[in-house]
Amino acid sequence: MFWLVSWSVCGIALVNLIVLIIYRRWANRRTEARRRAREQYIELLKARAERPIDTSPGFADDVLTDLTVEILELVRGDEKQRFAERVTRAGAAARLHARLRRGDARTRILAAAALANFGDEETKTALTTALDDRNPEVRLTAALSLAAEGQAPPAEEVIRRLGIGDRETSLLTVMLLVEMAQTDVESVRSLLVDATSVPATRAAAAEALARSDDFASVPIIGALAMAADPWASELPRYLGALAEIEHPAGSPAILHCLDSPVVEVRAAAARAAGRIGIEPALGRLERLLGDADWGVRFQAAHALLRFGDEGRTRLRRTAEREEEPRATPAALTLAEQADAA
Repeated sequence: MFWLVSWSVCGIALVNLIVLIIYRRWANRRTEARRRAREQYIELLKARAERPIDTSPGFADDVLTDLTVEILELVRGDEKQRFAERVTRAGAAARLHARLRRGDARTRILAAAALANFGDEETKTALTTALDDRNPEVRLTAALSLAAEGQAPPAEEVIRRLGIGDRETSLLTVMLLVEMAQTDVESVRSLLVDATSVPATRAAAAEALARSDDFASVPIIGALAMAADPWASELPRYLGALAEIEHPAGSPAILHCLDSPVVEVRAAAARAAGRIGIEPALGRLERLLGDADWGVRFQAAHALLRFGDEGRTRLRRTAEREEEPRATPAALTLAEQADAA
């Protein structure tokens, strides 16, 4: 029985080895065939020759589609649009649509990203359908591709279909809203006042609008910052958005947050006060030089530096008193400015 079992195991191992060898040879041949097909297509492009389109399924279509996507990433402007229209007629977009429907997660993500280069109605329909994909990364990539062409649905619908919910929004989500704001800023701004939007979504919308220099959103973001819980994670993001826009309408919220019990909020408020140049904050910033947290002291010192002569005077006065912990950030900031000059 022992020998029988041993020989059986050896036989199974041998069969597996033979199968792996056959598969490896087949994979190598397929890879080599794809490489040769790619080289042939590149030579045809260099010679500006044309080849009849073979609609039969096979790896050649995949090679041509991949090469098409690579070329589209390299060209710009009207040339890109003309090339996209040409390869769409050749069937490249349709093959990407098929990958978006039936591929694995990685294939669907790559297809959704590649379809950002095509602006036809079929592509818009395929990407809109992909907003309901079972994979969240596929949904987000499809939304980014739609936004790149200015074809995304309203922001509320996109957020709902992406299923962002209560989870923390990623930088990609912010960039998605930035893209959407380029063509429909009011839709993104509406997320700030939508009662169904979760705080993380409102914070992402505030950051996106700040990157889009949407000054009309400043009073809304300021009101959200004033009403937010001092310990809420979105509050520093609101203050960061106000700092990015640098509009004085955000001053009341920033002055209010300079006295926050939360370290991150005080630091963000100090930075925003310096970026905007809020003169009533000078006294508070000078007091924050003695804050218990080094990060707050650092932001307060750099904020004072932004006020020009008045800020430097306060920093020198604090440094000369040699009262710690105030003196160190003031002296270091002045020295840093001197070195930069």
